[in-house]
Amino acid sequence: MSTSKFFLLVILCGIVCSISQAQQINGRIINANSQVPIPFVNISIKGSYMGTVSDAEGNYQINIPRAYADAAICFSCIGYESKDVSVVELRKNPNVKLLKANVQLDEVTIMPDSTLRSFLRKAYQKIPEHYPRYPTQYEAFYREGVENAQNQYIRLVEVMTKANKSSYKNSQSGHGTANKIQKVH
Repeated sequence: MSTSKFFLLVILCGIVCSISQAQQINGRIINANSQVPIPFVNISIKGSYMGTVSDAEGNYQINIPRAYADAAICFSCIGYESKDVSVVELRKNPNVKLLKANVQLDEVTIMPDSTLRSFLRKAYQKIPEHYPRYPTQYEAFYREGVENAQNQYIRLVEVMTKANKSSYKNSQSGHGTANKIQKVH
C-alpha cells in the first residue's frame, strides 16, 4: 500500500511541476500582404524585460512565465507596424502577420557639389571657435532603467564616469573611466 501512495505522490508532483512552468509558444511572423517571412523581429513580453528575436526564416520561440499568462506580446521590426497580441490569442494562433509601415519623408533638397565643398570649408574654418584649444575633463552621471506596467523598476543601472578630451590640435585621443557602476535591481 505504501508503494502505491509513493507512486501517486510522484505522479501528482510531476503534474504540478509541469503546470507551474513557463509555457512555450512557437510560431512564425510573416508580411501580411506578401506572406513572406520577416526575419529578426523583436518580440517582448509587455511589462517585463523578457523577450526574444525571430530567426532568419521568421520563426520564433518564446517562453511565457505563468506570471505573464494574461500579458500582451509585442512584435516590432523596422519597416513594419508594431503589433501587440495577447498571450491567450497567441496560444490559439501563434503565427503573426505584420503590416508594412508607410513613412512619409520630408522634402529632400539636392545641392550641387560646389555648395557642399564651400559648406565644409566654412565648417573647418570655424573649428577653433567651437572646440577648445586645451584639454578638457567631463564628469557625467548616467541612469538607465526598465519599468513594469506599475511604474516599478525591474532593472536599474547607474554609472558615474569621467572623460578626458584632448584639444582639437592634439593628435592623441582622449580617454574615459567609469568611477562607479551600481546595479540597483
